[in-house]
Amino acid sequence: MLLSTLSVDSVYLTDEAKSKHFEVTSGHIPQEIISLNSTGYSNIISLDYSSAGIVGCAIYNGTLNNLFTNNTDVSSNGDWDILLFGQSGPDYWSESVGGVDKEVCYDVEWVDEYSVVLTGTFKASMTVGSNLLVSQGQEDVMLLHFDVANESWLNSLAYGGINRDQGFSVTVMNDGDFVVSGSSLSNLTGLGIEDGSQDCSPFANSNGGMTSADCGFLIYYTTTTNVSTLRLIKSNSSSLIRDTIEIGTTGKLLITGSFQGDAVVVPNPQGLPNLLSHGQRDVMVLRIGDDMEWEYSTNFGGISNDDAYSITQMAGGYAVGGYTTSSTEDPAFSSNSDGWIAGQGFGNLDMFVIQTNQNGVILDGEIWGSSGRDIVSDISSTSSGQILLAGEIQSTVTDPVTNNTLGNQYTTDSAVIVTFSIDEQTSRYNVSNVIATGGGSLTDGRFNSVTEGSNNDIWFGGRITPGTTGSTLFGQNIAGTFSQVGVLVKLSTDFDSDSIVDILDNCLEIANSNQADYDTDGIGDACDDDIDNDGIDNSIDSCGYSMSLDFISTTSSDIDGDGCEDEAEYNQGFGED
Repeated sequence: MLLSTLSVDSVYLTDEAKSKHFEVTSGHIPQEIISLNSTGYSNIISLDYSSAGIVGCAIYNGTLNNLFTNNTDVSSNGDWDILLFGQSGPDYWSESVGGVDKEVCYDVEWVDEYSVVLTGTFKASMTVGSNLLVSQGQEDVMLLHFDVANESWLNSLAYGGINRDQGFSVTVMNDGDFVVSGSSLSNLTGLGIEDGSQDCSPFANSNGGMTSADCGFLIYYTTTTNVSTLRLIKSNSSSLIRDTIEIGTTGKLLITGSFQGDAVVVPNPQGLPNLLSHGQRDVMVLRIGDDMEWEYSTNFGGISNDDAYSITQMAGGYAVGGYTTSSTEDPAFSSNSDGWIAGQGFGNLDMFVIQTNQNGVILDGEIWGSSGRDIVSDISSTSSGQILLAGEIQSTVTDPVTNNTLGNQYTTDSAVIVTFSIDEQTSRYNVSNVIATGGGSLTDGRFNSVTEGSNNDIWFGGRITPGTTGSTLFGQNIAGTFSQVGVLVKLSTDFDSDSIVDILDNCLEIANSNQADYDTDGIGDACDDDIDNDGIDNSIDSCGYSMSLDFISTTSSDIDGDGCEDEAEYNQGFGED
């Protein structure tokens, strides 16, 4: 942990400083690094930011003790419990929930300034407030609504059948309703489709065995009526919906995920054509209307596995983050006409950013990575138009700023945050900044979520190996006793590169790492025109550091106006006029 909570006022920046402050660059330095500090396993999965502050969800077992738990012990009930946590102003808060088995949160979002909603999966049973959720099978989807202001659960729902059902993301619509996306291997009855097509259960194949083919699903939950409605993507192999985003305030959704084989939307009164994967597994991008009818679909992929995990808004459209395998001989490409052809990759699996227009049509993209297996967990855009990817790399990469080697030569996982910035000459996105964990042969790490905060701060979270023999982040070891520990990082700008973040720096544009402030007026001596606050400018002050801090130069206390107190011993040699 670097810093405790701080309350600061807004700071003044010149136009030049504002311009530099706006971009995510190597000038961003950690303001806070917070370990979940578990005696067992812990992992931060999802983050969201609004004017109400940062909120996150993590999974853990054992006992936690950290800022969010107010430095008190919080212990899990079962294999994995969920920690919902956040910071609003100077206050840290958390809420732990879980049953005797394994619970996982995958996504958390602010609903309004007072409450948050999260989705994920649970097994067996779990108590949420006064409500008992009981799984119908292997794993069920949960949808939980929490009142942050009153620290109480507002609602809890479960969806699922006798097999595995997973909730990967939740979108808060402009009208206040929720949409949960995920995958199912069950018969999801009672959700508005009862013609048999809602059945995603394993089915008999021609070899006399059973084929399990996940359906990708959307569950629309109307908060005013408590009615849930189902929409599906079914494949003869598998399909997963990993993330959704509302198109503006239209009530329409863009959807991303992946599928294998031959996939069709359900129901399909518009006669949308089937999606056919180019290889083993393809990325899919779909649009569904405000009437919950499917409107458009396209896919992207090559001969191997391609997957998409997250979608975010960007200038002129949307950006999808995921991974692909592409080469000059066998490039990954989009199925829509005039779409993106990826070209030569960097190694095994590479990270990608796919750019679409407002309607979900794939226009362009970029790939980046190491020679190993590289995975994207989350994508986010900033107010300056940059695109951020959170994930992991399995080899080394070159820092685009310093040309230093980042990552791990032992080909174990290193957690990364990758920044893409627009090149004004080519109008294409290029990698402009990379943050990666370091360490030795015992290194392990992955960042799962990234989001922009206020003052262009960047928050990201995930898990890394703690201890002196594990991963390091910004040259520091992370506290914890297990092989993987959840970690939350807040990056802030440092315009003058003095290792003091701007929001805490008492002299923004002149480096002063010692933060000296002789008269304690909040302005560092390095940029204070009157260091001792005696009313005499430093340039003409013969006694720049007055012995008495309450001394003010007046005609009675400093008759010659030289900045030296007339009655003080240190004024010998200057004299009175």
